[in-house]
Amino acid sequence: MSDTQRDFDRLFRQYYRLVFLYLRNRGLDEDKAADLAQETFMRAYQGLAEFRGESSPKTWLFSITRNVWRNHLRNRSRLKRNAPETPLEDLREDGWEPSDEDQVVNPLQDTIEIEEREQIWEAIGKLPPRMRRCVMLRVGQDKKYREIADVMQVSIQTVRSQLSQGRTQLQGLLNDYFEEWL
Repeated sequence: MSDTQRDFDRLFRQYYRLVFLYLRNRGLDEDKAADLAQETFMRAYQGLAEFRGESSPKTWLFSITRNVWRNHLRNRSRLKRNAPETPLEDLREDGWEPSDEDQVVNPLQDTIEIEEREQIWEAIGKLPPRMRRCVMLRVGQDKKYREIADVMQVSIQTVRSQLSQGRTQLQGLLNDYFEEWL
């Protein structure tokens, strides 16, 4: 096995789950997040020989992930713009009626939500390591207090305390802008 292959295998094992969660936390379903994570690692493999180490491998990999995510958004917007238009009257003549599942696409709202999520995750990244891990397990993985306590090998009271302090710090970092999220 070559050094490049060994480096890639280590990079993949260490960061695949984080890349996948990063993409999932941007509103993608599991299949699309897995596809984009795969694309991220394909690009990382292709560029690994040129990686000069001027940043950490994690930073380098997440810049690739961000670019893959942004390309996905651009492609999705382009597809929506180029989609054929059908007047509602024509659809109704064919027996179609709008339901709750039929959502109007709002690119501005999509962009705002993406920026909000990025601000939230950036703020979470500024928390102390133990608190950040606790918050990420709760918010990023939707774990229950007992599960977090088990994973972190601490008491449930410690989890409650860490989450409470984390919320307070996040509110300060986010200036109460995302109060409904917290």
